[in-house]
Amino acid sequence: MSDQPSGPLAEVARTIGGAAGKLVTAVTGTGAKTDSAAQAATGAQAPAVKENLWKAEYAGSGTFIIHKPKRERRKRRQQAVKSPRRGMRK
Repeated sequence: MSDQPSGPLAEVARTIGGAAGKLVTAVTGTGAKTDSAAQAATGAQAPAVKENLWKAEYAGSGTFIIHKPKRERRKRRQQAVKSPRRGMRK
């Protein structure tokens, strides 16, 4: 007998846990071993990443300081073109 529980609910829990683990790995980038091997094979350099990119710091009393990247210049222009200012055509 194995140490893991069996049954339909245990199988569903394992499936959900596996999917959640893959999502966390994709978001946090902990799968760097395979990425670095691919970069070494192609000779590509890894882009420099800031240490506080997409990070939330707990400041106390339910307050968080959230660090996120600035919007790209191209995206800001697209948004300005797509959503003109109110009252500009009056």
